[in-house]
Amino acid sequence: MAEVWIHLSGLLVGYLSIIVVKKVTTSIGKLFEPSPKEVALWIQFARIKVALNINEPLVDSVPYTLLSGKTIAIKVKYERLPWFFLFCGRLGHEKGACRTLHRLKLAIEDCKNPGQKEKL
Repeated sequence: MAEVWIHLSGLLVGYLSIIVVKKVTTSIGKLFEPSPKEVALWIQFARIKVALNINEPLVDSVPYTLLSGKTIAIKVKYERLPWFFLFCGRLGHEKGACRTLHRLKLAIEDCKNPGQKEKL
């Protein structure tokens, strides 16, 4: 687990509440309860501390359904992350050390079907 600060943006002002933020962060990591002082600063986005499972890919957005029934994407930005490769979304390495990318390249090279190879 790694503790990081995240920004949640894209929520309408009326939805910038601790209840909504708790629902959104359940798919990101374990939420650290914010102080009322921190919540009072939420005007354009919510800044919150979470514990991430570093073995899971990071998310760049989280779907949230408004009371109207419309689903919106809440953008997630991470503060001061260590090595992070966007292709696989995992912490701890960059492009040259990405096992997911390496496996994909091998699958493309080993693929015998030209049509399937183009899709990969």
